[in-house]
Amino acid sequence: MFREIRVAYLTTFTLGVVMFQLVSVSPSMAQEQAPQKIATEYRSPSGIRWDVHVPFEKLNLVVTSSEAEVYRGEFDQAPSFSLVDDNGDLLPDGRYNYELTIVPQIDPSVRQQLQAARESGDDALLRQLMEKYGISSKGASYSGNFTVHYRTMVTSQGDEKPALSRRRRIAKRQQRYTAAPADLSDTPIGPADQVILDDLIVDGSACVGFDCVNGESFGFDTIRLKENNLRIKFQDTSSSASFPSNDWQITANDSANGGANKFSIDDIDGGRTPFTIEAGAPSHSLYVDDGGRIGFGTSTPVVDLHVKSGNTPTLRLEQDGSSGFTPQTWDVAGNEANFFIRDATNGSTLPFRIRPGAPSS
Repeated sequence: MFREIRVAYLTTFTLGVVMFQLVSVSPSMAQEQAPQKIATEYRSPSGIRWDVHVPFEKLNLVVTSSEAEVYRGEFDQAPSFSLVDDNGDLLPDGRYNYELTIVPQIDPSVRQQLQAARESGDDALLRQLMEKYGISSKGASYSGNFTVHYRTMVTSQGDEKPALSRRRRIAKRQQRYTAAPADLSDTPIGPADQVILDDLIVDGSACVGFDCVNGESFGFDTIRLKENNLRIKFQDTSSSASFPSNDWQITANDSANGGANKFSIDDIDGGRTPFTIEAGAPSHSLYVDDGGRIGFGTSTPVVDLHVKSGNTPTLRLEQDGSSGFTPQTWDVAGNEANFFIRDATNGSTLPFRIRPGAPSS
Protein backbone atom coordinates (compact mmCIF):
# COMPACT_ATOMS: atom_id res chain seq x y z
CA MET A 1 0.00 0.00 0.00
CA PHE A 2 2.71 2.43 0.98
CA ARG A 3 5.12 1.78 -1.89
CA GLU A 4 3.55 4.75 -3.68
CA ILE A 5 3.45 7.04 -0.66
CA ARG A 6 3.29 10.64 -1.77
CA VAL A 7 6.31 12.67 -0.77
CA ALA A 8 5.28 16.23 0.05
CA TYR A 9 7.20 19.20 1.30
CA LEU A 10 6.07 19.74 4.85
CA THR A 11 5.47 23.31 5.87
CA THR A 12 4.92 23.06 9.61
CA PHE A 13 7.61 21.53 11.73
CA THR A 14 7.70 21.25 15.47
CA LEU A 15 10.14 19.62 17.83
CA GLY A 16 13.13 17.58 16.84
CA VAL A 17 16.24 18.83 15.14
CA VAL A 18 18.90 16.20 14.82
CA MET A 19 22.31 16.58 13.21
CA PHE A 20 23.42 13.54 11.30
CA GLN A 21 26.97 12.64 10.38
CA LEU A 22 28.58 11.41 7.21
CA VAL A 23 28.89 7.64 7.27
CA SER A 24 31.59 7.28 4.62
CA VAL A 25 34.19 9.66 3.20
CA SER A 26 37.08 9.15 0.85
CA PRO A 27 39.77 6.77 2.16
CA SER A 28 42.37 9.52 2.31
CA MET A 29 40.12 11.66 4.50
CA ALA A 30 38.73 8.93 6.73
CA GLN A 31 41.73 8.87 9.07
CA GLU A 32 42.39 12.61 9.10
CA GLN A 33 39.05 14.35 9.50
CA ALA A 34 36.13 14.01 11.84
CA PRO A 35 32.84 13.06 10.19
CA GLN A 36 31.18 16.01 8.51
CA LYS A 37 27.69 16.99 9.56
CA ILE A 38 25.76 16.94 6.34
CA ALA A 39 22.06 17.23 7.14
CA THR A 40 19.45 18.54 9.54
CA GLU A 41 16.27 16.59 10.17
CA TYR A 42 12.94 18.29 10.84
CA ARG A 43 9.95 16.33 12.08
CA SER A 44 6.28 17.18 12.30
CA PRO A 45 3.36 15.01 13.39
CA SER A 46 2.62 14.30 9.71
CA GLY A 47 6.09 13.61 8.34
CA ILE A 48 9.78 14.31 8.14
CA ARG A 49 12.06 16.50 6.01
CA TRP A 50 15.84 16.72 5.61
CA ASP A 51 17.99 19.74 4.73
CA VAL A 52 21.22 18.45 3.16
CA HIS A 53 24.31 20.63 3.61
CA VAL A 54 26.68 19.04 1.08
CA PRO A 55 26.60 19.14 -2.72
CA PHE A 56 24.78 16.29 -4.42
CA GLU A 57 23.44 15.32 -7.81
CA LYS A 58 20.51 13.44 -6.34
CA LEU A 59 19.40 11.66 -3.18
CA ASN A 60 17.89 8.22 -2.79
CA LEU A 61 15.57 7.58 0.16
CA VAL A 62 14.57 4.13 1.40
CA VAL A 63 12.14 3.59 4.31
CA THR A 64 11.58 0.13 5.77
CA SER A 65 9.49 -1.44 8.52
CA SER A 66 10.14 -4.70 10.32
CA GLU A 67 8.08 -6.45 7.64
CA ALA A 68 9.12 -4.96 4.31
CA GLU A 69 10.25 -1.98 2.29
CA VAL A 70 7.75 0.85 2.72
CA TYR A 71 9.06 3.49 0.35
CA ARG A 72 11.83 4.04 -2.19
CA GLY A 73 12.26 7.37 -3.96
CA GLU A 74 14.74 9.65 -5.71
CA PHE A 75 15.13 13.41 -5.17
CA ASP A 76 17.04 16.19 -6.87
CA GLN A 77 16.36 18.61 -3.99
CA ALA A 78 15.65 18.49 -0.26
CA PRO A 79 13.84 15.19 0.41
CA SER A 80 10.78 14.69 2.56
CA PHE A 81 8.52 11.85 3.58
CA SER A 82 4.84 12.01 4.49
CA LEU A 83 2.89 9.56 6.62
CA VAL A 84 -0.10 10.05 4.29
CA ASP A 85 -0.39 8.41 0.86
CA ASP A 86 -2.35 9.61 -2.16
CA ASN A 87 -5.49 7.89 -0.89
CA GLY A 88 -5.30 9.63 2.48
CA ASP A 89 -4.26 6.46 4.32
CA LEU A 90 -1.83 6.79 7.21
CA LEU A 91 1.27 4.74 7.89
CA PRO A 92 0.51 2.10 10.56
CA ASP A 93 1.92 2.49 14.06
CA GLY A 94 5.40 1.09 14.56
CA ARG A 95 9.08 1.86 14.20
CA TYR A 96 10.67 2.55 10.83
CA ASN A 97 14.22 2.84 9.57
CA TYR A 98 15.36 5.14 6.79
CA GLU A 99 18.54 5.59 4.78
CA LEU A 100 19.50 8.53 2.58
CA THR A 101 22.16 7.83 -0.04
CA ILE A 102 24.04 10.74 -1.58
CA VAL A 103 24.83 10.51 -5.28
CA PRO A 104 27.80 12.90 -5.64
CA GLN A 105 28.31 15.58 -8.26
CA ILE A 106 30.91 14.23 -10.68
CA ASP A 107 32.19 15.95 -13.80
CA PRO A 108 30.89 14.22 -16.99
CA SER A 109 34.44 13.72 -18.27
CA VAL A 110 35.35 11.90 -15.04
CA ARG A 111 32.27 9.73 -15.39
CA GLN A 112 33.36 8.77 -18.89
CA GLN A 113 36.80 7.75 -17.62
CA LEU A 114 35.26 5.68 -14.84
CA GLN A 115 32.82 4.01 -17.22
CA ALA A 116 35.57 3.21 -19.74
CA ALA A 117 37.70 1.62 -17.02
CA ARG A 118 34.68 -0.37 -15.80
CA GLU A 119 33.83 -1.66 -19.28
CA SER A 120 37.45 -2.62 -19.98
CA GLY A 121 37.62 -4.62 -16.75
CA ASP A 122 40.72 -2.70 -15.63
CA ASP A 123 40.14 -2.69 -11.87
CA ALA A 124 43.57 -1.22 -11.12
CA LEU A 125 42.89 1.79 -13.37
CA LEU A 126 39.43 2.17 -11.85
CA ARG A 127 40.88 2.32 -8.33
CA GLN A 128 43.50 4.86 -9.45
CA LEU A 129 40.85 7.10 -10.99
CA MET A 130 38.62 6.93 -7.90
CA GLU A 131 41.55 7.80 -5.66
CA LYS A 132 42.67 10.60 -7.96
CA TYR A 133 39.25 12.28 -7.95
CA GLY A 134 38.48 11.55 -4.28
CA ILE A 135 35.61 9.17 -4.95
CA SER A 136 34.92 6.70 -2.16
CA SER A 137 34.17 3.08 -3.02
CA LYS A 138 32.00 2.96 0.11
CA GLY A 139 29.91 5.93 -0.95
CA ALA A 140 28.17 8.36 1.37
CA SER A 141 24.94 7.70 3.21
CA TYR A 142 23.36 8.23 6.59
CA SER A 143 20.48 6.60 8.33
CA GLY A 144 18.11 6.92 11.24
CA ASN A 145 14.72 5.82 12.48
CA PHE A 146 11.39 7.23 13.55
CA THR A 147 8.34 5.99 15.44
CA VAL A 148 4.69 6.33 14.46
CA HIS A 149 2.36 6.26 17.47
CA TYR A 150 -1.42 6.64 17.13
CA ARG A 151 -0.81 7.34 13.42
CA THR A 152 1.33 10.36 14.32
CA MET A 153 5.08 10.72 14.08
CA VAL A 154 6.85 11.07 17.43
CA THR A 155 8.56 14.45 17.13
CA SER A 156 10.28 14.96 20.50
CA GLN A 157 13.99 14.23 20.23
CA GLY A 158 14.96 15.17 23.77
CA ASP A 159 17.18 12.62 25.47
CA GLU A 160 15.74 10.74 28.43
CA LYS A 161 17.01 12.26 31.66
CA PRO A 162 17.49 10.56 35.01
CA ALA A 163 14.58 10.96 37.40
CA LEU A 164 16.87 12.88 39.76
CA SER A 165 19.94 14.96 39.13
CA ARG A 166 23.30 13.43 40.05
CA ARG A 167 23.54 15.69 43.12
CA ARG A 168 20.09 14.70 44.36
CA ARG A 169 20.67 11.00 43.63
CA ILE A 170 23.88 10.94 45.67
CA ALA A 171 22.18 12.85 48.46
CA LYS A 172 19.25 10.44 48.43
CA ARG A 173 21.63 7.50 48.58
CA GLN A 174 23.35 9.08 51.58
CA GLN A 175 20.02 9.38 53.32
CA ARG A 176 19.65 5.62 53.35
CA TYR A 177 22.70 5.16 55.51
CA THR A 178 23.29 8.51 57.24
CA ALA A 179 21.33 11.30 58.87
CA ALA A 180 21.42 13.44 55.73
CA PRO A 181 19.67 16.85 55.78
CA ALA A 182 16.06 16.85 54.67
CA ASP A 183 16.60 19.71 52.20
CA LEU A 184 18.38 17.93 49.35
CA SER A 185 19.00 21.14 47.38
CA ASP A 186 21.55 22.26 49.99
CA THR A 187 23.14 18.85 50.43
CA PRO A 188 26.78 18.61 49.34
CA ILE A 189 27.53 16.20 46.52
CA GLY A 190 29.08 13.77 48.99
CA PRO A 191 32.43 12.12 49.56
CA ALA A 192 35.11 12.10 46.92
CA ASP A 193 35.27 9.28 44.38
CA GLN A 194 36.96 6.14 45.62
CA VAL A 195 40.39 5.56 44.07
CA ILE A 196 41.81 2.06 44.57
CA LEU A 197 45.54 1.94 43.90
CA ASP A 198 45.66 -1.82 43.61
CA ASP A 199 43.92 -4.72 41.91
CA LEU A 200 40.23 -5.07 42.81
CA ILE A 201 38.60 -8.44 43.35
CA VAL A 202 34.86 -8.69 43.93
CA ASP A 203 33.91 -12.06 45.39
CA GLY A 204 30.32 -11.86 44.23
CA SER A 205 28.31 -9.76 41.78
CA ALA A 206 28.49 -6.06 40.97
CA CYS A 207 25.75 -3.60 40.07
CA VAL A 208 26.60 -0.27 38.41
CA GLY A 209 24.10 2.51 37.85
CA PHE A 210 21.86 4.92 39.72
CA ASP A 211 19.02 2.41 40.02
CA CYS A 212 21.02 -0.25 41.87
CA VAL A 213 19.58 -0.88 45.35
CA ASN A 214 20.83 -2.27 48.62
CA GLY A 215 20.01 -5.97 48.61
CA GLU A 216 20.00 -6.21 44.81
CA SER A 217 18.87 -9.66 43.65
CA PHE A 218 21.46 -10.70 41.07
CA GLY A 219 20.35 -14.19 40.12
CA PHE A 220 23.13 -15.47 37.86
CA ASP A 221 24.29 -11.97 36.83
CA THR A 222 27.98 -11.33 37.46
CA ILE A 223 27.90 -7.67 36.37
CA ARG A 224 24.70 -5.68 36.03
CA LEU A 225 24.21 -2.19 34.60
CA LYS A 226 20.99 -0.68 35.88
CA GLU A 227 19.58 2.72 34.95
CA ASN A 228 17.75 4.35 32.05
CA ASN A 229 20.78 5.27 29.89
CA LEU A 230 23.17 2.35 29.47
CA ARG A 231 26.57 2.78 27.86
CA ILE A 232 29.98 1.12 28.15
CA LYS A 233 32.73 3.31 26.74
CA PHE A 234 36.25 2.20 25.84
CA GLN A 235 38.36 5.37 25.93
CA ASP A 236 41.91 4.80 24.70
CA THR A 237 44.35 7.38 26.11
CA SER A 238 47.29 6.51 23.83
CA SER A 239 49.05 9.75 22.92
CA SER A 240 51.65 8.62 20.37
CA ALA A 241 50.63 8.86 16.72
CA SER A 242 52.01 5.38 16.07
CA PHE A 243 49.71 3.68 18.59
CA PRO A 244 46.01 2.93 17.95
CA SER A 245 43.78 5.23 20.00
CA ASN A 246 40.25 4.94 18.63
CA ASP A 247 37.44 5.13 21.21
CA TRP A 248 34.54 2.64 21.10
CA GLN A 249 31.23 2.34 22.89
CA ILE A 250 28.61 -0.34 23.53
CA THR A 251 25.16 1.24 23.49
CA ALA A 252 21.94 -0.34 24.72
CA ASN A 253 18.89 1.50 23.31
CA ASP A 254 18.54 5.07 22.11
CA SER A 255 17.99 7.78 24.71
CA ALA A 256 15.70 9.87 22.50
CA ASN A 257 11.92 9.70 22.65
CA GLY A 258 10.74 7.42 19.85
CA GLY A 259 14.24 5.99 19.42
CA ALA A 260 15.26 2.44 18.70
CA ASN A 261 15.39 -0.52 21.05
CA LYS A 262 18.73 -1.90 19.94
CA PHE A 263 22.22 -3.05 20.87
CA SER A 264 25.03 -1.28 19.03
CA ILE A 265 28.78 -0.99 18.85
CA ASP A 266 29.76 2.63 18.11
CA ASP A 267 32.97 3.90 16.57
CA ILE A 268 33.15 7.07 18.66
CA ASP A 269 36.06 8.77 16.89
CA GLY A 270 34.69 7.85 13.47
CA GLY A 271 31.14 8.90 14.32
CA ARG A 272 29.79 5.61 12.96
CA THR A 273 27.81 2.61 14.19
CA PRO A 274 29.16 -0.40 12.30
CA PHE A 275 27.15 -3.02 14.20
CA THR A 276 23.53 -2.99 15.38
CA ILE A 277 21.01 -5.58 16.51
CA GLU A 278 17.42 -4.39 16.78
CA ALA A 279 15.15 -5.71 19.51
CA GLY A 280 12.81 -8.33 18.10
CA ALA A 281 15.31 -9.73 15.62
CA PRO A 282 14.64 -13.47 15.24
CA SER A 283 16.90 -16.05 16.83
CA HIS A 284 20.02 -16.92 14.83
CA SER A 285 19.72 -13.87 12.56
CA LEU A 286 23.50 -14.13 12.40
CA TYR A 287 25.23 -17.29 13.65
CA VAL A 288 28.91 -18.27 13.38
CA ASP A 289 29.53 -21.91 14.25
CA ASP A 290 32.74 -23.53 15.50
CA GLY A 291 33.76 -24.40 11.95
CA GLY A 292 33.69 -20.79 10.80
CA ARG A 293 30.47 -21.29 8.83
CA ILE A 294 28.02 -18.38 8.90
CA GLY A 295 24.28 -18.91 9.20
CA PHE A 296 21.63 -16.32 8.39
CA GLY A 297 18.42 -17.49 10.04
CA THR A 298 19.88 -20.83 11.12
CA SER A 299 22.06 -22.15 13.94
CA THR A 300 23.18 -25.15 11.89
CA PRO A 301 24.98 -23.79 8.82
CA VAL A 302 26.35 -26.65 6.69
CA VAL A 303 28.30 -24.60 4.14
CA ASP A 304 30.49 -21.50 4.39
CA LEU A 305 27.49 -19.17 3.98
CA HIS A 306 24.03 -20.58 4.69
CA VAL A 307 20.85 -18.49 4.25
CA LYS A 308 17.63 -20.00 5.56
CA SER A 309 14.12 -18.58 5.18
CA GLY A 310 10.56 -19.86 4.97
CA ASN A 311 9.99 -18.10 1.64
CA THR A 312 12.54 -17.47 -1.15
CA PRO A 313 15.88 -16.87 0.62
CA THR A 314 17.49 -13.99 -1.26
CA LEU A 315 20.81 -12.19 -1.58
CA ARG A 316 20.58 -8.57 -2.80
CA LEU A 317 23.50 -6.84 -4.52
CA GLU A 318 22.80 -3.11 -4.65
CA GLN A 319 25.05 -0.50 -6.25
CA ASP A 320 23.49 2.66 -4.83
CA GLY A 321 25.08 5.38 -6.96
CA SER A 322 27.00 6.95 -4.08
CA SER A 323 30.37 6.35 -5.79
CA GLY A 324 29.30 7.92 -9.07
CA PHE A 325 28.31 4.79 -10.96
CA THR A 326 24.80 4.19 -12.32
CA PRO A 327 22.61 2.56 -9.64
CA GLN A 328 21.84 -1.11 -10.30
CA THR A 329 20.32 -3.81 -8.10
CA TRP A 330 20.44 -7.58 -8.61
CA ASP A 331 18.80 -10.32 -6.54
CA VAL A 332 20.04 -13.90 -6.38
CA ALA A 333 17.33 -16.14 -4.97
CA GLY A 334 15.76 -19.57 -5.00
CA ASN A 335 12.52 -21.32 -4.10
CA GLU A 336 10.48 -24.40 -5.02
CA ALA A 337 9.82 -23.02 -8.51
CA ASN A 338 13.30 -21.97 -9.62
CA PHE A 339 16.73 -20.59 -8.85
CA PHE A 340 16.95 -17.17 -10.46
CA ILE A 341 18.77 -13.90 -10.92
CA ARG A 342 16.44 -10.91 -10.85
CA ASP A 343 17.17 -7.52 -12.40
CA ALA A 344 15.43 -5.51 -9.69
CA THR A 345 16.28 -2.16 -11.32
CA ASN A 346 14.68 -2.91 -14.67
CA GLY A 347 11.21 -4.23 -13.98
CA SER A 348 12.31 -7.21 -11.85
CA THR A 349 12.87 -9.30 -14.95
CA LEU A 350 14.42 -12.77 -14.57
CA PRO A 351 17.20 -13.04 -17.19
CA PHE A 352 18.44 -16.33 -15.71
CA ARG A 353 16.46 -19.22 -14.21
CA ILE A 354 17.08 -22.89 -13.39
CA ARG A 355 14.12 -25.17 -12.72
CA PRO A 356 14.34 -27.80 -9.94
CA GLY A 357 15.29 -31.16 -11.42
CA ALA A 358 17.37 -29.74 -14.27
CA PRO A 359 20.03 -32.30 -15.32
CA SER A 360 23.73 -31.91 -14.48
CA SER A 361 25.77 -29.69 -16.80
